[in-house]
Amino acid sequence: MQVKFDVIGRPAPQGSKNQFGAEASQFVKPWRVDVKYAAAKAVGPDWDTKKAVAVDITFKFLQPKSHFTSKGKPSSSWTQFPIGRNKGDIDKLCRSTLDALTGVLFDDDAQVVYLIAKRQWDSTAGASISICHL
Repeated sequence: MQVKFDVIGRPAPQGSKNQFGAEASQFVKPWRVDVKYAAAKAVGPDWDTKKAVAVDITFKFLQPKSHFTSKGKPSSSWTQFPIGRNKGDIDKLCRSTLDALTGVLFDDDAQVVYLIAKRQWDSTAGASISICHL
């Protein structure tokens, strides 16, 4: 059994804390809400939250206009992948996303036994997520 869905919103990393112990990214809570809502909408009544799962996540980021010249050609700041520090480490992006899926598609993120994660540029920020039982 498999569940596939898209999340529209700004992917946010979880795990970096400020000097007061709070999440450094102000976007973590809204991201988790967006993920949880999209997952709850996509999951069917027969989905078993107790099984081991494989997860495939593609995080999507808007490519900055500064990556292109006024003629639409790649500028000197162009990169093939979103690797800037302000995009978040991929492991921390996965952490926030898997935490949001806990209680919706699995009871504990320890049930994730296989994980593929990628970051790419796209025309819409968000993520495409696919989860299947093993």
